[in-house]
Amino acid sequence: MLGGSDHIPFYREGIDSVCFFSKNHDFIHSIGDSLDKFEIKNVIQCSELIYRIILEIDRRVSLIIESGSKKL
Repeated sequence: MLGGSDHIPFYREGIDSVCFFSKNHDFIHSIGDSLDKFEIKNVIQCSELIYRIILEIDRRVSLIIESGSKKL
């Protein structure tokens, strides 16, 4: 998904980036992009996924620190 998203400048500079979105619609990043277009169920599911990813990264970093390894 390339375009006007906030992660694109990082991606173009070779910096790892991730784009999370709950639903693609015709109004994204336009004057018609407003809260009434959000489906809260999808936003919650996306938020829960991000939370689980953060927990997994934390778990892996903790294992690395405990083992003295430098690999994820």
